[in-house]
Amino acid sequence: MKWFRFYYEVAEDPKVQTLPTRLFKLWINVLCLAAKNKGVVPPVPQIAYALRMGRARVDLDMDALRRVGLFDSTPVGLIPHNWNGRQFTSDNVTGRVRKHRKGVAGNVTETPPETEEQRTDSETESGM
Repeated sequence: MKWFRFYYEVAEDPKVQTLPTRLFKLWINVLCLAAKNKGVVPPVPQIAYALRMGRARVDLDMDALRRVGLFDSTPVGLIPHNWNGRQFTSDNVTGRVRKHRKGVAGNVTETPPETEEQRTDSETESGM
């Protein structure tokens, strides 16, 4: 599953939290669509089709989201505000973790295996 970064600060962002429910839902869904499109919001007809909404409604609602500052107009089209700053390319996490684990693999002492006690015949006979 593909994903994008979503920050918990959204829960306290007045721009987002004062949105009507319909606009909040549209904003989240359009972020998902933009993530599939390298951060560029698809044209209104594509949004309308993907979200099963009327084009006129999408056009009006996207304009409202742009006016509150959640989308920015650029030469390539609309992009979510601060998209490039928040959706930076990750480093190679898998390689970094593998290297770390290899480095710490020899840092611990091995627990010696448990061995059974050897009892003498006299201990066994006396019930010890």
